[in-house]
Amino acid sequence: MISVKTVLPFNFRDPNLSADNTMMLFNGPYYYVYGDELADSSLFGKLKPLVEDFAAKSKFRQFYKDNLPYYQQEIARQKELLPMKQMWQWLEKEFPKTKFQSYRVVFSPLIGGSHSTQQYGTPLKPGWYKEAVMFICGTGRYDNQINLTEKQKEGLMSGIVFTEIDHNYINQVTSKYALTIDSIFLRRTYWAKPGNSSDYYDSPSSVFNEYITHAAFCLYISENYDKPTADYVIGKREDLMVDRRNFIRFREFNRELLRLRSVHKEMTLQDLYPFIVEWCGKQK
Repeated sequence: MISVKTVLPFNFRDPNLSADNTMMLFNGPYYYVYGDELADSSLFGKLKPLVEDFAAKSKFRQFYKDNLPYYQQEIARQKELLPMKQMWQWLEKEFPKTKFQSYRVVFSPLIGGSHSTQQYGTPLKPGWYKEAVMFICGTGRYDNQINLTEKQKEGLMSGIVFTEIDHNYINQVTSKYALTIDSIFLRRTYWAKPGNSSDYYDSPSSVFNEYITHAAFCLYISENYDKPTADYVIGKREDLMVDRRNFIRFREFNRELLRLRSVHKEMTLQDLYPFIVEWCGKQK
């Protein structure tokens, strides 16, 4: 199941609610937030009176109903630029031991670059039903750049959600090599220059995860897009990682992973882990 929706903080689809009703309804499906008891006891749940007050003073329900065509247009455009099924199938081929039964993308044009991901699950026989939820920005980031082709927009926009999705696969594999990776990436200043977003990753493994997460995206792009589009999108990703996010060895890391794939075509990305970790260990 793939679902794409805008961030709507109230249950607007309840036909029994009038535009004047500002009560925020908790109607699932997520009943537990890690670190809390019930979802309603989370930080957002505790701030519910302020959210309801905002809804009342801004007349937000009526605003939503009046602007429903805009929300529907945003959802339709997001679906056009995000080939979610293609990304999903590629990742589960590359990480065959990790399976999700559902993807959900929640987006808002208001969040800037504050992207994140979360997993939810419930035990079922014979295993778990797992859903990956990704929180990302709207398509205006690239639709506003009139010089881009439609495929370039698709590739660039895919990078935003892909590099959240694949944490749900990559982080699990990284943990198997944690001791070696930690010993290599303990030399933090070699891999990440202080400042910008690199400061948010406070452990050696988390720095490595950012490297491999974004390199996996470049590998996906190289295998699913025509060469001119792939070269453009990969170049932009390398510029982002090195020049803006301060992961200063990303270009070399990324090109080594692409090289490893060309040499070991029969291997999955999961299988290539020992090779890329070994390469990292040889960097002086």
